[in-house]
Amino acid sequence: MQRLTSCLLSGSGTGLLAIRASPSTASLRMAIKPTRSAFLMQSRTICHKNHLDPEQQALKPPPWPYKTKRWHPTLETFLLDYFTKERFDENTVLICVEGLPCVGKTEFAKKLCEELGMEYFRDVDYEKDFLINHQGFDWRCINEILPEQLHQIGTNEWLERPDRGGVAMMQQFKNDWRHMQYIDALCHLFNTGQGVVMDKMLHCDKPWINTMAKFGHIHQETRDWFIEKCRPKYTQSKVLMRPHLVVYLDAPVEVLYERCQKKYPGNKALTLDFLAELDYQYKTYFLPEVQKHAFLLCYDWTEPADFDYVIEDVENLDFEGVDPHTETHKDWRFRFRGEYAEARGRYLNGVKTLIKDNNVRFWGVPGIDPGPHDHDHLRQVMTLWGRDAYRYRKGWNPKTNNFFSLLFKKEPFWQARYPYKGLFECAPYEWQPV
Repeated sequence: MQRLTSCLLSGSGTGLLAIRASPSTASLRMAIKPTRSAFLMQSRTICHKNHLDPEQQALKPPPWPYKTKRWHPTLETFLLDYFTKERFDENTVLICVEGLPCVGKTEFAKKLCEELGMEYFRDVDYEKDFLINHQGFDWRCINEILPEQLHQIGTNEWLERPDRGGVAMMQQFKNDWRHMQYIDALCHLFNTGQGVVMDKMLHCDKPWINTMAKFGHIHQETRDWFIEKCRPKYTQSKVLMRPHLVVYLDAPVEVLYERCQKKYPGNKALTLDFLAELDYQYKTYFLPEVQKHAFLLCYDWTEPADFDYVIEDVENLDFEGVDPHTETHKDWRFRFRGEYAEARGRYLNGVKTLIKDNNVRFWGVPGIDPGPHDHDHLRQVMTLWGRDAYRYRKGWNPKTNNFFSLLFKKEPFWQARYPYKGLFECAPYEWQPV
Protein backbone atom coordinates (compact mmCIF):
# COMPACT_ATOMS: atom_id res chain seq x y z
CA MET A 1 0.00 0.00 0.00
CA GLN A 2 1.29 3.46 -0.91
CA ARG A 3 0.42 5.26 2.32
CA LEU A 4 0.19 8.96 2.98
CA THR A 5 3.34 10.61 4.29
CA SER A 6 3.72 13.84 6.19
CA CYS A 7 6.56 16.29 6.50
CA LEU A 8 7.20 19.78 7.80
CA LEU A 9 8.32 22.59 5.57
CA SER A 10 11.40 24.18 7.06
CA GLY A 11 10.91 27.78 8.04
CA SER A 12 7.28 27.98 6.89
CA GLY A 13 5.47 26.75 10.00
CA THR A 14 2.79 24.96 7.99
CA GLY A 15 2.27 21.25 7.62
CA LEU A 16 2.31 19.60 4.22
CA LEU A 17 0.54 16.37 3.41
CA ALA A 18 1.45 14.70 0.11
CA ILE A 19 0.92 11.37 -1.59
CA ARG A 20 3.69 9.05 -2.64
CA ALA A 21 3.81 8.71 -6.39
CA SER A 22 2.86 5.37 -7.84
CA PRO A 23 1.69 4.25 -11.30
CA SER A 24 -1.95 4.33 -10.17
CA THR A 25 -1.76 7.48 -8.05
CA ALA A 26 0.64 9.66 -10.02
CA SER A 27 -2.17 12.07 -10.91
CA LEU A 28 -3.24 12.35 -7.28
CA ARG A 29 -0.34 14.41 -5.92
CA MET A 30 -2.13 16.86 -3.67
CA ALA A 31 -1.08 19.08 -0.80
CA ILE A 32 -3.00 20.41 2.18
CA LYS A 33 -1.41 23.37 3.94
CA PRO A 34 -3.09 24.10 7.27
CA THR A 35 -2.52 27.05 9.61
CA ARG A 36 -3.99 27.89 13.01
CA SER A 37 -7.66 28.60 13.72
CA ALA A 38 -9.90 28.62 16.79
CA PHE A 39 -13.31 28.29 15.20
CA LEU A 40 -13.49 24.53 14.56
CA MET A 41 -15.37 22.02 16.66
CA GLN A 42 -12.39 19.76 17.31
CA SER A 43 -10.16 20.58 20.24
CA ARG A 44 -7.33 18.38 18.88
CA THR A 45 -7.75 15.86 16.10
CA ILE A 46 -9.30 12.47 15.35
CA CYS A 47 -7.92 9.67 17.51
CA HIS A 48 -8.41 5.96 18.12
CA LYS A 49 -11.30 5.10 20.42
CA ASN A 50 -8.86 3.71 23.00
CA HIS A 51 -6.96 7.01 23.07
CA LEU A 52 -9.93 9.15 24.11
CA ASP A 53 -9.75 10.70 27.57
CA PRO A 54 -11.90 8.45 29.85
CA GLU A 55 -12.63 11.30 32.25
CA GLN A 56 -14.00 13.53 29.52
CA GLN A 57 -16.00 10.65 28.10
CA ALA A 58 -17.56 10.05 31.53
CA LEU A 59 -18.62 13.71 31.76
CA LYS A 60 -20.02 13.72 28.24
CA PRO A 61 -23.87 14.05 28.12
CA PRO A 62 -25.78 10.96 26.97
CA PRO A 63 -26.97 10.83 23.34
CA TRP A 64 -30.36 12.31 22.58
CA PRO A 65 -32.86 9.57 21.47
CA TYR A 66 -33.69 11.45 18.27
CA LYS A 67 -35.49 8.51 16.64
CA THR A 68 -38.13 8.27 19.34
CA LYS A 69 -38.17 11.68 21.01
CA ARG A 70 -38.81 15.09 19.50
CA TRP A 71 -36.43 17.98 20.03
CA HIS A 72 -36.59 21.76 19.64
CA PRO A 73 -33.95 24.48 20.20
CA THR A 74 -36.07 25.96 22.99
CA LEU A 75 -35.12 22.94 25.12
CA GLU A 76 -31.62 24.36 25.29
CA THR A 77 -32.96 27.84 25.98
CA PHE A 78 -34.83 26.67 29.09
CA LEU A 79 -31.99 24.29 30.08
CA LEU A 80 -34.14 21.21 29.50
CA ASP A 81 -31.40 19.58 27.43
CA TYR A 82 -27.64 19.80 27.24
CA PHE A 83 -26.17 22.19 24.73
CA THR A 84 -25.39 20.50 21.43
CA LYS A 85 -21.69 21.37 21.55
CA GLU A 86 -21.25 19.62 24.91
CA ARG A 87 -21.77 16.23 23.22
CA PHE A 88 -18.93 16.82 20.76
CA ASP A 89 -15.43 15.42 21.16
CA GLU A 90 -12.38 14.80 18.98
CA ASN A 91 -14.14 12.14 16.90
CA THR A 92 -17.28 14.15 16.14
CA VAL A 93 -16.52 14.30 12.43
CA LEU A 94 -18.04 13.15 9.15
CA ILE A 95 -15.87 10.81 7.08
CA CYS A 96 -16.72 9.49 3.60
CA VAL A 97 -15.03 6.58 1.83
CA GLU A 98 -14.89 6.76 -1.96
CA GLY A 99 -13.49 4.69 -4.79
CA LEU A 100 -14.32 2.70 -7.90
CA PRO A 101 -16.49 -0.45 -7.81
CA CYS A 102 -15.05 -3.56 -6.11
CA VAL A 103 -12.14 -1.67 -4.54
CA GLY A 104 -13.18 -2.58 -0.98
CA LYS A 105 -14.98 0.53 0.28
CA THR A 106 -17.52 -1.27 2.48
CA GLU A 107 -14.96 -3.34 4.38
CA PHE A 108 -12.70 -0.30 4.76
CA ALA A 109 -15.53 1.89 6.12
CA LYS A 110 -16.67 -0.74 8.61
CA LYS A 111 -13.12 -1.30 9.83
CA LEU A 112 -12.63 2.45 10.21
CA CYS A 113 -15.83 2.68 12.28
CA GLU A 114 -14.65 -0.14 14.52
CA GLU A 115 -11.27 1.47 15.16
CA LEU A 116 -12.56 5.01 15.75
CA GLY A 117 -15.80 4.12 17.54
CA MET A 118 -18.04 5.79 14.96
CA GLU A 119 -21.39 4.97 13.33
CA TYR A 120 -21.51 3.33 9.90
CA PHE A 121 -23.97 4.45 7.21
CA ARG A 122 -24.17 2.10 4.25
CA ASP A 123 -24.66 2.92 0.58
CA VAL A 124 -27.93 2.48 -1.27
CA ASP A 125 -29.11 -1.01 -2.26
CA TYR A 126 -31.59 -0.37 -5.04
CA GLU A 127 -33.21 -3.80 -4.93
CA LYS A 128 -33.74 -3.92 -1.15
CA ASP A 129 -34.53 -0.24 -0.66
CA PHE A 130 -36.99 0.21 -3.51
CA LEU A 131 -37.74 -2.63 -5.91
CA ILE A 132 -38.75 -5.17 -3.23
CA ASN A 133 -40.90 -3.87 -0.38
CA HIS A 134 -41.42 -5.24 3.12
CA GLN A 135 -44.20 -7.58 1.89
CA GLY A 136 -41.98 -9.15 -0.78
CA PHE A 137 -43.60 -7.43 -3.77
CA ASP A 138 -41.13 -6.90 -6.63
CA TRP A 139 -41.91 -4.07 -9.04
CA ARG A 140 -39.96 -5.80 -11.81
CA CYS A 141 -42.81 -8.29 -12.24
CA ILE A 142 -44.87 -5.61 -14.06
CA ASN A 143 -42.23 -4.90 -16.72
CA GLU A 144 -43.96 -7.29 -19.11
CA ILE A 145 -47.00 -5.01 -19.44
CA LEU A 146 -45.05 -1.73 -19.56
CA PRO A 147 -43.09 -0.11 -22.41
CA GLU A 148 -39.34 -0.42 -22.13
CA GLN A 149 -38.77 3.20 -21.11
CA LEU A 150 -40.93 2.59 -18.00
CA HIS A 151 -39.24 -0.63 -16.87
CA GLN A 152 -38.16 -0.90 -13.26
CA ILE A 153 -34.67 -2.40 -13.29
CA GLY A 154 -32.03 -3.18 -10.71
CA THR A 155 -28.25 -3.24 -10.77
CA ASN A 156 -28.11 -6.74 -12.28
CA GLU A 157 -30.40 -5.76 -15.16
CA TRP A 158 -28.27 -2.69 -15.85
CA LEU A 159 -25.09 -4.77 -15.88
CA GLU A 160 -26.61 -7.26 -18.33
CA ARG A 161 -27.92 -4.58 -20.70
CA PRO A 162 -26.61 -1.05 -20.00
CA ASP A 163 -28.61 0.76 -22.70
CA ARG A 164 -32.06 -0.43 -21.61
CA GLY A 165 -34.79 1.79 -20.20
CA GLY A 166 -34.98 2.54 -16.52
CA VAL A 167 -31.28 3.33 -15.99
CA ALA A 168 -31.92 7.05 -15.47
CA MET A 169 -34.73 6.36 -13.01
CA MET A 170 -32.46 4.01 -11.06
CA GLN A 171 -29.78 6.70 -10.81
CA GLN A 172 -32.35 9.27 -9.74
CA PHE A 173 -33.50 7.07 -6.88
CA LYS A 174 -29.93 6.43 -5.76
CA ASN A 175 -29.28 10.17 -5.72
CA ASP A 176 -32.44 10.85 -3.69
CA TRP A 177 -31.65 7.99 -1.29
CA ARG A 178 -28.10 9.24 -0.70
CA HIS A 179 -29.56 12.68 -0.07
CA MET A 180 -31.81 11.25 2.66
CA GLN A 181 -28.98 9.13 4.06
CA TYR A 182 -26.71 12.17 4.25
CA ILE A 183 -29.34 14.11 6.20
CA ASP A 184 -29.76 11.19 8.61
CA ALA A 185 -25.98 11.00 9.09
CA LEU A 186 -25.79 14.69 10.01
CA CYS A 187 -28.80 14.26 12.28
CA HIS A 188 -27.06 11.41 14.09
CA LEU A 189 -23.86 13.41 14.48
CA PHE A 190 -25.53 16.49 15.99
CA ASN A 191 -27.84 14.57 18.34
CA THR A 192 -25.36 12.04 19.70
CA GLY A 193 -21.95 13.60 19.18
CA GLN A 194 -20.75 10.36 17.63
CA GLY A 195 -18.72 10.51 14.44
CA VAL A 196 -20.06 9.06 11.20
CA VAL A 197 -18.40 7.07 8.41
CA MET A 198 -20.33 6.84 5.14
CA ASP A 199 -19.85 4.36 2.33
CA LYS A 200 -19.80 6.79 -0.64
CA MET A 201 -20.62 10.43 -0.20
CA LEU A 202 -23.54 12.51 -1.42
CA HIS A 203 -21.59 14.31 -4.12
CA CYS A 204 -20.28 11.19 -5.93
CA ASP A 205 -23.00 11.09 -8.61
CA LYS A 206 -21.32 13.52 -10.98
CA PRO A 207 -18.46 11.20 -12.13
CA TRP A 208 -20.91 8.34 -12.64
CA ILE A 209 -23.38 10.47 -14.59
CA ASN A 210 -20.69 11.87 -16.90
CA THR A 211 -19.33 8.39 -17.58
CA MET A 212 -22.74 6.83 -18.18
CA ALA A 213 -23.69 9.64 -20.58
CA LYS A 214 -20.45 9.21 -22.54
CA PHE A 215 -21.08 5.48 -23.02
CA GLY A 216 -24.75 5.93 -23.96
CA HIS A 217 -26.32 4.49 -20.82
CA ILE A 218 -28.35 7.68 -20.33
CA HIS A 219 -29.31 10.55 -22.63
CA GLN A 220 -27.21 13.69 -22.79
CA GLU A 221 -30.18 15.82 -21.71
CA THR A 222 -30.60 13.53 -18.70
CA ARG A 223 -26.95 14.09 -17.86
CA ASP A 224 -27.46 17.87 -17.92
CA TRP A 225 -30.49 17.48 -15.64
CA PHE A 226 -28.49 15.42 -13.14
CA ILE A 227 -25.70 18.02 -13.10
CA GLU A 228 -28.28 20.72 -12.37
CA LYS A 229 -29.74 18.53 -9.63
CA CYS A 230 -26.35 18.01 -7.98
CA ARG A 231 -25.23 21.65 -8.18
CA PRO A 232 -27.07 22.98 -5.07
CA LYS A 233 -25.21 20.46 -2.90
CA TYR A 234 -21.95 22.28 -3.71
CA THR A 235 -23.13 25.89 -3.58
CA GLN A 236 -25.37 25.68 -0.51
CA SER A 237 -22.61 24.40 1.74
CA LYS A 238 -24.21 25.55 4.99
CA VAL A 239 -27.43 23.69 4.15
CA LEU A 240 -25.78 20.26 3.82
CA MET A 241 -22.45 20.39 5.60
CA ARG A 242 -19.74 18.73 3.59
CA PRO A 243 -17.52 16.04 5.16
CA HIS A 244 -14.39 16.72 7.19
CA LEU A 245 -12.41 13.90 5.63
CA VAL A 246 -12.68 11.92 2.40
CA VAL A 247 -10.71 8.69 1.98
CA TYR A 248 -10.22 7.61 -1.62
CA LEU A 249 -9.23 4.01 -2.30
CA ASP A 250 -7.37 3.59 -5.57
CA ALA A 251 -6.43 0.48 -7.55
CA PRO A 252 -5.42 -0.30 -11.13
CA VAL A 253 -8.34 -0.43 -13.52
CA GLU A 254 -7.32 -3.88 -14.77
CA VAL A 255 -7.50 -5.34 -11.27
CA LEU A 256 -10.92 -3.80 -10.64
CA TYR A 257 -12.19 -5.12 -13.97
CA GLU A 258 -11.24 -8.67 -13.01
CA ARG A 259 -12.99 -8.29 -9.65
CA CYS A 260 -16.13 -6.97 -11.33
CA GLN A 261 -16.19 -9.94 -13.70
CA LYS A 262 -15.99 -12.35 -10.77
CA LYS A 263 -18.59 -10.53 -8.70
CA TYR A 264 -21.02 -9.89 -11.59
CA PRO A 265 -20.89 -12.74 -14.13
CA GLY A 266 -22.04 -11.60 -17.56
CA ASN A 267 -21.22 -7.96 -16.77
CA LYS A 268 -21.46 -5.73 -19.86
CA ALA A 269 -21.64 -2.31 -18.21
CA LEU A 270 -18.50 -2.14 -16.07
CA THR A 271 -16.13 -2.68 -18.96
CA LEU A 272 -12.45 -1.83 -18.96
CA ASP A 273 -13.07 1.39 -20.91
CA PHE A 274 -15.95 2.34 -18.62
CA LEU A 275 -13.83 1.92 -15.48
CA ALA A 276 -10.94 3.83 -17.07
CA GLU A 277 -13.22 6.77 -17.88
CA LEU A 278 -14.78 6.65 -14.40
CA ASP A 279 -11.30 6.67 -12.88
CA TYR A 280 -10.43 9.69 -15.03
CA GLN A 281 -13.58 11.55 -13.93
CA TYR A 282 -12.82 10.92 -10.27
CA LYS A 283 -9.18 11.99 -10.38
CA THR A 284 -9.57 14.92 -12.76
CA TYR A 285 -12.75 16.59 -11.54
CA PHE A 286 -14.10 15.01 -8.36
CA LEU A 287 -11.05 14.77 -6.08
CA PRO A 288 -9.74 18.32 -6.79
CA GLU A 289 -13.19 19.63 -5.91
CA VAL A 290 -13.26 17.62 -2.69
CA GLN A 291 -9.82 18.85 -1.67
CA LYS A 292 -11.07 22.44 -1.61
CA HIS A 293 -13.38 21.86 1.36
CA ALA A 294 -12.14 18.69 3.12
CA PHE A 295 -9.04 16.72 4.04
CA LEU A 296 -8.25 14.06 1.45
CA LEU A 297 -6.40 10.79 2.02
CA CYS A 298 -5.65 8.55 -0.97
CA TYR A 299 -4.41 4.98 -0.76
CA ASP A 300 -3.38 2.38 -3.29
CA TRP A 301 -5.73 -0.36 -2.10
CA THR A 302 -4.86 -3.02 -4.65
CA GLU A 303 -4.20 -5.32 -1.70
CA PRO A 304 -5.59 -4.47 1.77
CA ALA A 305 -2.66 -3.47 3.96
CA ASP A 306 -2.02 -2.90 7.64
CA PHE A 307 -4.85 -0.72 8.94
CA ASP A 308 -2.66 0.76 11.67
CA TYR A 309 -1.03 2.95 9.03
CA VAL A 310 -4.43 4.35 8.10
CA ILE A 311 -5.27 5.17 11.72
CA GLU A 312 -1.87 6.81 12.11
CA ASP A 313 -2.47 9.02 9.08
CA VAL A 314 -5.93 9.98 10.31
CA GLU A 315 -4.57 10.87 13.75
CA ASN A 316 -1.87 13.06 12.18
CA LEU A 317 -4.42 15.34 10.51
CA ASP A 318 -4.40 18.77 12.17
CA PHE A 319 -7.98 20.00 12.42
CA GLU A 320 -7.03 22.99 14.53
CA GLY A 321 -4.51 24.25 12.01
CA VAL A 322 -6.90 25.03 9.16
CA ASP A 323 -6.73 28.56 7.77
CA PRO A 324 -10.10 30.24 8.57
CA HIS A 325 -9.92 32.20 5.32
CA THR A 326 -10.00 29.09 3.11
CA GLU A 327 -12.85 26.80 2.07
CA THR A 328 -11.50 23.88 4.09
CA HIS A 329 -14.06 22.96 6.77
CA LYS A 330 -15.84 26.25 6.18
CA ASP A 331 -19.21 24.60 6.79
CA TRP A 332 -18.21 23.59 10.33
CA ARG A 333 -17.06 26.96 11.67
CA PHE A 334 -19.51 27.93 14.37
CA ARG A 335 -18.86 31.16 16.26
CA PHE A 336 -21.93 31.03 18.50
CA ARG A 337 -23.50 28.28 20.55
CA GLY A 338 -26.90 28.83 18.96
CA GLU A 339 -25.58 27.87 15.52
CA TYR A 340 -25.08 24.31 16.72
CA ALA A 341 -28.73 24.13 17.81
CA GLU A 342 -29.85 25.67 14.52
CA ALA A 343 -28.01 23.04 12.48
CA ARG A 344 -29.29 20.27 14.76
CA GLY A 345 -32.90 21.37 14.31
CA ARG A 346 -32.43 21.65 10.55
CA TYR A 347 -31.46 18.00 10.15
CA LEU A 348 -33.99 16.69 12.67
CA ASN A 349 -37.09 18.81 12.03
CA GLY A 350 -36.44 20.46 8.66
CA VAL A 351 -36.16 17.37 6.48
CA LYS A 352 -39.15 18.34 4.34
CA THR A 353 -37.54 21.63 3.38
CA LEU A 354 -34.18 20.01 2.64
CA ILE A 355 -35.77 17.44 0.34
CA LYS A 356 -37.85 20.10 -1.39
CA ASP A 357 -34.70 22.10 -2.14
CA ASN A 358 -33.21 19.01 -3.81
CA ASN A 359 -36.10 18.64 -6.27
CA VAL A 360 -35.46 19.91 -9.80
CA ARG A 361 -38.07 20.22 -12.54
CA PHE A 362 -37.93 17.08 -14.71
CA TRP A 363 -40.57 17.78 -17.40
CA GLY A 364 -39.36 16.48 -20.73
CA VAL A 365 -36.18 14.86 -19.36
CA PRO A 366 -35.57 11.56 -21.22
CA GLY A 367 -35.76 8.58 -18.90
CA ILE A 368 -37.13 10.66 -16.01
CA ASP A 369 -40.37 12.14 -17.37
CA PRO A 370 -42.35 9.42 -19.24
CA GLY A 371 -44.76 11.88 -20.83
CA PRO A 372 -48.50 12.28 -20.16
CA HIS A 373 -49.65 9.14 -22.02
CA ASP A 374 -47.06 6.78 -20.52
CA HIS A 375 -47.45 8.41 -17.11
CA ASP A 376 -51.18 7.66 -17.11
CA HIS A 377 -50.46 4.09 -18.23
CA LEU A 378 -47.92 3.65 -15.44
CA ARG A 379 -50.34 5.02 -12.85
CA GLN A 380 -53.06 2.60 -13.89
CA VAL A 381 -50.71 -0.40 -13.80
CA MET A 382 -49.31 0.54 -10.41
CA THR A 383 -52.77 1.11 -8.99
CA LEU A 384 -53.87 -2.32 -10.21
CA TRP A 385 -50.78 -4.29 -9.20
CA GLY A 386 -49.68 -2.30 -6.20
CA ARG A 387 -53.00 -2.05 -4.37
CA ASP A 388 -52.29 -5.01 -2.11
CA ALA A 389 -48.53 -4.50 -1.96
CA TYR A 390 -48.66 -0.85 -0.83
CA ARG A 391 -52.07 -0.52 0.75
CA TYR A 392 -50.58 -0.65 4.25
CA ARG A 393 -47.29 0.63 5.55
CA LYS A 394 -44.89 -1.63 7.39
CA GLY A 395 -46.36 -2.57 10.75
CA TRP A 396 -49.88 -1.26 9.96
CA ASN A 397 -51.44 -4.20 8.15
CA PRO A 398 -54.45 -5.47 10.20
CA LYS A 399 -54.08 -8.91 8.60
CA THR A 400 -50.69 -9.43 10.23
CA ASN A 401 -51.06 -7.18 13.33
CA ASN A 402 -53.58 -7.01 16.13
CA PHE A 403 -56.43 -4.73 15.04
CA PHE A 404 -57.01 -3.29 18.53
CA SER A 405 -53.33 -2.47 18.94
CA LEU A 406 -53.45 -0.43 15.73
CA LEU A 407 -56.28 1.74 17.11
CA PHE A 408 -53.94 3.38 19.63
CA LYS A 409 -50.75 3.16 17.59
CA LYS A 410 -49.03 6.40 16.61
CA GLU A 411 -46.82 7.02 13.64
CA PRO A 412 -43.15 6.97 14.72
CA PHE A 413 -41.59 10.40 14.79
CA TRP A 414 -38.63 9.22 12.73
CA GLN A 415 -40.96 8.26 9.83
CA ALA A 416 -43.13 11.36 10.16
CA ARG A 417 -40.13 13.56 9.39
CA TYR A 418 -40.29 12.76 5.70
CA PRO A 419 -42.38 14.83 3.27
CA TYR A 420 -44.70 12.02 2.15
CA LYS A 421 -45.41 8.71 3.80
CA GLY A 422 -43.57 5.58 2.77
CA LEU A 423 -40.78 7.36 0.93
CA PHE A 424 -38.80 4.17 0.41
CA GLU A 425 -41.91 1.99 -0.01
CA CYS A 426 -43.81 3.87 -2.74
CA ALA A 427 -43.41 3.99 -6.49
CA PRO A 428 -41.63 6.79 -8.37
CA TYR A 429 -43.26 10.06 -9.43
CA GLU A 430 -44.47 10.55 -5.82
CA TRP A 431 -47.38 8.18 -6.52
CA GLN A 432 -49.66 7.27 -3.63
CA PRO A 433 -51.80 4.09 -3.77
CA VAL A 434 -55.55 4.18 -3.34
